[in-house]
Amino acid sequence: MSDSDSLGSVQVSLTPRDRFVEFLQSRGMRVTAQRLALVDHVFSHHEHFDADQLMEQLPKSGQSGHVSRPTVYRTLAEFVDAYWLVAFDGKSDECLKQTWEGQAYGGLIARTFGLTPAELRVLLAIVDVGGVPESSEKLGVAETTIKTHLKQVFAKTGANRQADLVKLIAGFSFPLAE
Repeated sequence: MSDSDSLGSVQVSLTPRDRFVEFLQSRGMRVTAQRLALVDHVFSHHEHFDADQLMEQLPKSGQSGHVSRPTVYRTLAEFVDAYWLVAFDGKSDECLKQTWEGQAYGGLIARTFGLTPAELRVLLAIVDVGGVPESSEKLGVAETTIKTHLKQVFAKTGANRQADLVKLIAGFSFPLAE
């Protein structure tokens, strides 16, 4: 491929903070210091967490960077709406960040295949822990619920087996070459 055939440099993503500001503005929501502090904190770490653990990690009331509990819960819900966090409903309030070179890729997968948040959670659980029983336990839902969502995921992605889903999602874990 010659240089004249090149598309040149294309910026394909922003920082998590920039993306969150864009998201808030697209919904007519205010950009506040607390929300920005939260997005900076959440996306500077790479582990699973629940809201209580997050509150323990954040600066306390009166300290610089403090985020109130109501703001934490509202903002986490906004992260889920934006597909930046996958909230596992069920036995815990645990959240799982799905990252792609520091950026969430769950939204890209959901938009590409037209998946609902529940279908995305099941797909990511299948990829992360394996089969239906393991995903059921991880998500805290019945195996029949996993199978129902999995059937829709197969239909929307064109995959026929769980192994095909793993291969399909693996293609999303490598950013485009510059």
